[in-house]
Amino acid sequence: LPATELGERSWIAKTAPESLERTIALVNATQVDAMIVLGPLSWSGSKTDFERTKTFLDKIKAPTYLLPGEKDVSAGRESFDNILGNKSVEGQSLNINGVHLQFTSLTNAHTTEGQRTILQQMKTGLSRAKNANAVLLFGGAEIRPPNEQNATSPIQSEYWRLINDNKVAARFTAD
Repeated sequence: LPATELGERSWIAKTAPESLERTIALVNATQVDAMIVLGPLSWSGSKTDFERTKTFLDKIKAPTYLLPGEKDVSAGRESFDNILGNKSVEGQSLNINGVHLQFTSLTNAHTTEGQRTILQQMKTGLSRAKNANAVLLFGGAEIRPPNEQNATSPIQSEYWRLINDNKVAARFTAD
């Protein structure tokens, strides 16, 4: 690894556990309805990284849902699935107290077929959100242009049509 990344990792390794403990304590004290964690969840996709992540996630009292990041699925898909897969919401939709949460998948997201899969997941899930108080979309960065006016492909145009037609209140992406 480059020296700068080693230094960054060293600093994060020293400070992150304490920060995570404080965050988890706040989440637990607040008694949230659910916790959504967007990836990346690991540095390298290694089994060790995911096991360490799991030790922190297991301390959260609220139902916890994960959307892995690109590195999690490209470098460590098998380890992610074995250790954290039971919390994954890739390609799923949830309704939590009247708020519809739509999650996309990162599998082959940089291919046309993968992007079509993401759109189909969005269409299917958002069709169930008609009576929701709010709609939140997690994922989809792989096909989203910076804004609606910059859509350059039919897939990108369809993405924005879904966003607008379903009155999506907010979009969140994993890296």
